[in-house]
Amino acid sequence: CSFGVGYAQKLSDQRAMKIKEFLVKKGIKAERIKTLGKGCKEMLFPVDANPTLEQQELNRRVEVLVLQY
Repeated sequence: CSFGVGYAQKLSDQRAMKIKEFLVKKGIKAERIKTLGKGCKEMLFPVDANPTLEQQELNRRVEVLVLQY
């Protein structure tokens, strides 16, 4: 990552936890939610491909996978 792998991982973890907090406030039990920050590991637009600002913003995302409804 352009600003450091450790820093990117920390931001990714914090972003995932904020989504978990939101879902818990909406009534989902915390033990049903797992979080996993990917940091720089699964970017849509890698830094070495020289992404645009819009592409860099798309890299900062949260994906939610519903395993059971």
